[in-house]
Amino acid sequence: MTKFILPLLLLTFTSAFSQNVLVDIHHNKLDYFIKLETQQGAELFPQKSNYVSAEDIAQPIVYRLKQNNLPDLLSYYFFYKKDSSISYILYEWDESNFMDGSQIAKKSYEEIKPYIDKYQLLFDKLSIIYGKPESEGGLGDSIKLATESVSERDVWHVNDSTEIDLQIGLSNKSDRHGAISTKPSFKIRLYIQNNSKEKNNESNISNEKLTSLDKTFHRFLSDIKHQKFESAQTFIADTLQSKITNQQLSALANSIRDTTIEIFISSLRLSQDGKSFYIIQYRYADDNKSAPQQVINVIFDSKNKILGVRSVNRSR
Repeated sequence: MTKFILPLLLLTFTSAFSQNVLVDIHHNKLDYFIKLETQQGAELFPQKSNYVSAEDIAQPIVYRLKQNNLPDLLSYYFFYKKDSSISYILYEWDESNFMDGSQIAKKSYEEIKPYIDKYQLLFDKLSIIYGKPESEGGLGDSIKLATESVSERDVWHVNDSTEIDLQIGLSNKSDRHGAISTKPSFKIRLYIQNNSKEKNNESNISNEKLTSLDKTFHRFLSDIKHQKFESAQTFIADTLQSKITNQQLSALANSIRDTTIEIFISSLRLSQDGKSFYIIQYRYADDNKSAPQQVINVIFDSKNKILGVRSVNRSR
């Protein structure tokens, strides 16, 4: 169960716009993504082959996550050897990752439709955030899927440092011409590419800043626990103060247990207009699992004011 207590800005949507997919790769390093994969129940997926990459890029860390009506999602994290910042991420739904390609059978339209629906979901949400992409191909002719193939590719040039490349290929073709054979293939790929010429070494929150933010939240939490709502409002971003009621603050206080909390994950992000904001995820000190049952996500603006609080209780 997830409880949304204080308003969360649209900018949080740009970081995790769809289940299991993250597009903000500039302000987080490998360990951040590993923690998130662990939280959602993904498992390390062993690789039997090496990838050819630039000399300064390590072999990827790959996670496998169970999916419904689709092949399991593989998430590939290609990172720089020097500082573990991310070069690019590949999200892939492709059953050939788990069986020999020759074993893949033709599919009915009903079996193919989950691929189309997933692609459309990714396309729609990326378009909401980043606008119209450069597009090739299309999935309009579903009749062709019975015996032929369709494909689409959509690319968003977000800025000078980020490119997003979404691809789908669906084919029921199965034939042989001499030594060349064609087998059915069904896959979705999403690349998040870091094109920065210089790596940002300030991706993490400084210790001084983190300490300041942590103090702000604990003071805010103490105020709402003691029903000092007027004082609590001073810790909320100015643009949100008039929208937050005492009843909401009281509900938030009741949703957070009266026990010690500690910082689990923290990161610095940029909104679409280039403004920085900060995210701290807390866990309860008596829950030391790698994937905590309960967490509290807090978002701060550049002035140390609270933009949003989300209390999450994960079901098991």
